[in-house]
Amino acid sequence: MNLSKEQWLATQTDPMDWPRNEYFQRLLDTAWQNNLALRSSKIHELWYYRPDSRTIFAWEPDLTREPLAYLLTVFAHELGHVRDFDRNPEFVATTKNLHYSNVPWEIEYSAFLSGFQLLQELAIPLSVENYTFFIAPPMQQQVLTALSTRSA
Repeated sequence: MNLSKEQWLATQTDPMDWPRNEYFQRLLDTAWQNNLALRSSKIHELWYYRPDSRTIFAWEPDLTREPLAYLLTVFAHELGHVRDFDRNPEFVATTKNLHYSNVPWEIEYSAFLSGFQLLQELAIPLSVENYTFFIAPPMQQQVLTALSTRSA
């Protein structure tokens, strides 16, 4: 991390209307500290992570249209992918030639768990129920069960 946060924002992120909320800013700080690029997604309504370029692509309209809990969930999930791909280099090989819609269930599931762990580490007060609210079934119930079991 050789760039100041201001330099990083100017060069490694597309100019988007990032929420000024303190909790969202903690996630932005995590992206900066992990030397990630943040770019605008060209795929309708999709946020995704590209490990080959260490880039998170964000669906820009979400930043002004969606509730904060959704933004925290989706951004934490993508940062969960960053953690998982860094810890499990085999994930890169597994997903290298896959369409985004074909990423294995285990990789998506793991990113949801890692994302919630990151929220807890950053003291971002998003409950398990609020975090999982935005996850599509059947993944939603599986993540809810796993996270509820961990916090019990």
